[in-house]
Amino acid sequence: MPRVALEAVVATDGGALKVTTTHLEYYSRAQREAQIGQLRTLYEEAFSQAANLGTGYDLDPPFHGLQRPVSSVNCGDFNCESDAEELRRLVQPFLSGAPSLVDAWSVAHPDVANEFTVGLNGCA
Repeated sequence: MPRVALEAVVATDGGALKVTTTHLEYYSRAQREAQIGQLRTLYEEAFSQAANLGTGYDLDPPFHGLQRPVSSVNCGDFNCESDAEELRRLVQPFLSGAPSLVDAWSVAHPDVANEFTVGLNGCA
């Protein structure tokens, strides 16, 4: 089954927001870890571009940079339990100086465990 990450930039009242949705590998932890590594790389690239290029609109029109803001949300089906080691890697600090990603559930509900949905087959 092909796996992808789709990135879109959404205009909000607070500025541009990069939204990435993905469907990570279910059967192979090694592949899921590699995919999480790539999500981290994409985030670091956006941080670097925002820090070094600004908006890119001060360039001649053919050279306008794509706006990839640092503000971002990663969502989708991560195909692992919320406390999985590979998922914890997603929020580890970056050596590049990029701001760390945070788990939105943990911020919004610090005293409530995030129930996992991986492996459920149907409804009761």
